[in-house]
Amino acid sequence: MDTGIAVIIAAIIAVCGYVIKGNLDIQMREREQKEERYKGMLLAVKGFYASSQDQQLKQRFLDELNQAYLYAPDHVVQAADKFLDTLKVKPTPSSEEEKRMALASLIIAMRKDLRKTKIADSEFQTWIPT
Repeated sequence: MDTGIAVIIAAIIAVCGYVIKGNLDIQMREREQKEERYKGMLLAVKGFYASSQDQQLKQRFLDELNQAYLYAPDHVVQAADKFLDTLKVKPTPSSEEEKRMALASLIIAMRKDLRKTKIADSEFQTWIPT
């Protein structure tokens, strides 16, 4: 009787381990996909700088963002939408500072999604070659 209970317990432990490992694998793949999307967005965001205005980079950013919608949490999607909103042509264009802060919010949102961070939007700086 004790052998039967031991076999059942061992089977339950094995099934639980299998389920836990499967969930961890899924979480790791999702994290890797988010990282790839975020890296792609960061590399392509320079297409929006006045000195660049590269249409291919802009399209790449939008393509990466569209894919990120599948994995990114709401706060990242909202920050991305706010960033894009500052770039729209409208009666009163956004100031360079508003654009910088919207980009900072987007990047900080990405960081918060991937790891704990204490960096505030106000600490973010953009560096472009002169």
